[in-house]
Amino acid sequence: CPYFLSRNALPSADLVLLPYNYLLDPTTRASLKVNWANSVVIFDEAHNLESIASDAASAEMTSHDIALAIDEIDRVAAKIQDPGGGLMSGLDSALSAAPLPDLESVLIIKQLLLALEADLDA
Repeated sequence: CPYFLSRNALPSADLVLLPYNYLLDPTTRASLKVNWANSVVIFDEAHNLESIASDAASAEMTSHDIALAIDEIDRVAAKIQDPGGGLMSGLDSALSAAPLPDLESVLIIKQLLLALEADLDA
C-alpha cells in the first residue's frame, strides 16, 4: 500500500511533501510522526496559511456544550456540599481521584459559564 510505504519511509526521508494543514495541526502532525526539528519548511501558496493556522489553533463550543458543563458544575457543587450524597458513579470515581475544590471556586466557574452561555445565546 503506497500510504503505509510512504509513512514507513518518513523517518529516513530527506524531503517530505504534504498539505500544510497536516504540518500545522499538532494532532495530525503527531499521528503522522512528523518531526520538523532542525528542518527547513517551505510553504507553497502561503496566502492560505493564516486561516489554516487559525483553524488549527481554534475550538468551537456551542451553548449546548456550555449547558452540559453547567450541569457538571452543579453536580460537583452538590458533591462538595454533601460528600456522601449520591451522584453517578463516573463522577464519584473522578472526584475521589483528586481533592475536591472549594465551593466558592466552583460557583465562580458556574457564573462564568452562565455569562458565556448568555453571550452565545444573544
